[in-house]
Amino acid sequence: DRGAEYAKAQMILYIGIVPLKIRFSEGIDVLYSTYGLALSCGDVETALVSAMNLPMHYYASSLPLNSMLETRLKLFEEKSKQYHQPSFTAIFQCCRQLQHNLVYPSQTPAALKGSIMDEDKVLADLDGNNKSMTLRDFGMFRMMLAVIFDDEATMEEMMLRLEAYPYFDLPVVRMHLRLLYHGLASLMLGRRKSNRDYTRKGHEMMKEFQKLARIGSENAQPVYKCFQAVHQHKRRHYEEAIGACSAMNLTHLEALMNEHCGFMYQEAGDERSAEYYLGRALWLYHDWGALAKVDSMKKRFPFLQKSPRNCKTGRTVMSLFVQQATASLTESVGATSEDPFQLRSRFTVREDSSRKSL
Repeated sequence: DRGAEYAKAQMILYIGIVPLKIRFSEGIDVLYSTYGLALSCGDVETALVSAMNLPMHYYASSLPLNSMLETRLKLFEEKSKQYHQPSFTAIFQCCRQLQHNLVYPSQTPAALKGSIMDEDKVLADLDGNNKSMTLRDFGMFRMMLAVIFDDEATMEEMMLRLEAYPYFDLPVVRMHLRLLYHGLASLMLGRRKSNRDYTRKGHEMMKEFQKLARIGSENAQPVYKCFQAVHQHKRRHYEEAIGACSAMNLTHLEALMNEHCGFMYQEAGDERSAEYYLGRALWLYHDWGALAKVDSMKKRFPFLQKSPRNCKTGRTVMSLFVQQATASLTESVGATSEDPFQLRSRFTVREDSSRKSL
């Protein structure tokens, strides 16, 4: 009984409180140990909630898309089937399909339909609150894919789907991912389509991250810089966001900011600068493991077929950007932490997992 109580308390802390201050990556080991402890004590719900949160922490931390996570997800999926928990099974399958779409090229990378799952079939087998929650979670992951693959149609479709759900959400990581990609999509489409409603929605979500950044949230600070960059659509803001993401080892967001900076230069007719930033984005996506995105970029921009690896890409992004981002972020959001971009050498993280009807 004491073990089960400890596991539940630890799960609550690491999905609802601790991530407001520390990096998502630091909770992955804890979630996995909580999964094992809860399962050994017979608390299946706490175990699966912990397991559901693990891949979301993993994606939010921008850890490499590799077979290690896939192995864990298969384990969690089988365990959820064993205990007849279809809503948890759906999320683990969704995470597996998301990773598959990022790694293996397909015609519809923003759709959750492939060799692992079919969104429509999964939703048809659910009802009530379980279906509503799963619809939200699928929408969040599809929005993530739509932003990464720059799929405007899916962005708009998912914006309509997610409109009904309130901003505040637990677990913290789910709220983080949903507002991050929904907000970025809103700002991107607001600018491209001159849609004030989209832009207003993006501003509202940007303010949520600004609030978190002001109380010293390590997870919110680089995201707020990304929102500023997409909103301002200027080189200086993109460089600050690139430096902020590099300092936090958020490779996929660093790639996204380089990519959109490249778009900005294309719009301005500066092909040389566009090739530079798009080339950086290509290799950052490659380092993350999103090979389907790499393939997509090469098809969209033929000049990337022979793009050389720039020595300043990846985790060794220009130290000047890092210094600028550290200084400007503290000034712009008034963060209370003394060193919001303190670099840590620890980056070896094992995987963990958990899901619940919250």
